[in-house]
Amino acid sequence: MSTSNSSPYASRFHQGQGFYSFSLGNFTVTSVSDGFLVFDDPQAALAPKANSQEFDTILRKKFLSSDTAYTHINTLLIEGNGKKVLIDNGCGDSLGPSTGVLVKHLANAGVKASEIDIVLVSHAHPDHIFGTITRTGEHVFPNAHYMISKEEWDFWTDPNVKISSPFGDEMARAAILGAQRHLKAIEDRVSFFDSEQEIMPGIRAIRAFGHTPGMMAFIITSNRKKLIYTADALHHFVVTLARPDWELGVDNDPVEAIVTRMRLLEKITSIEAPLVHVPHFPFPGIGHIRKEYAGYVWEPVVWEW
Repeated sequence: MSTSNSSPYASRFHQGQGFYSFSLGNFTVTSVSDGFLVFDDPQAALAPKANSQEFDTILRKKFLSSDTAYTHINTLLIEGNGKKVLIDNGCGDSLGPSTGVLVKHLANAGVKASEIDIVLVSHAHPDHIFGTITRTGEHVFPNAHYMISKEEWDFWTDPNVKISSPFGDEMARAAILGAQRHLKAIEDRVSFFDSEQEIMPGIRAIRAFGHTPGMMAFIITSNRKKLIYTADALHHFVVTLARPDWELGVDNDPVEAIVTRMRLLEKITSIEAPLVHVPHFPFPGIGHIRKEYAGYVWEPVVWEW
């Protein structure tokens, strides 16, 4: 019996608690979980203007309840070219006991927080950047250089910044103050990049404005193998794909976000079999997206131990 595996994305690694590793060309790529969040009013976050009956039907077809939404928080570690690059750094100690396990899960994968060279920030929402410093101000990734789009930095650091939130004004204010605190902590170790810029060999930024004013997705390429990190242009693995034209309550500019989402989905499905990593899809958030009727469908990778 042959033990070879012809899959172009075949895992050569042991998986473990909170991490899932695989090869992408010459890169070692690991999805690392920072935990999860549960929302009691899914429609307010995922489709506030949608018909409630259609919203319920879409979820029921996948045997999911419309009473709560279970949201995974996945980050992405890329190792190659002598660097360890982390895309987004999770919630830190700010969003409760179901989150903030990124450093623990990195350690399970054999990577210390002090070994992270670069943190790419897709956007400055709490679950993507509140893992920068602890409550007492220590850097979680003490040796990391940070990179973020200038549009995103300028938006959140504006003293007059305003956002709305489906979870209320208090949550919106907490998100703003938290983003400003964490961004202030890296002002002496940050640089900026533009959309369509190759940030470093094999990693290029993709403009994904809408969810926030300067959010970026990323495309990782090695030896003709591609992986697209969608950031929050995609959000729920059923609702957002079945109806990508629905406005999300968590988007800063819902109309622009729809344009971004449709453009990114077209890009994903026009490339031959790219892998996709989605921060809020079920862990490890790795799979493929295909067109189906008027929408799209998520096809997760088959777990390989």
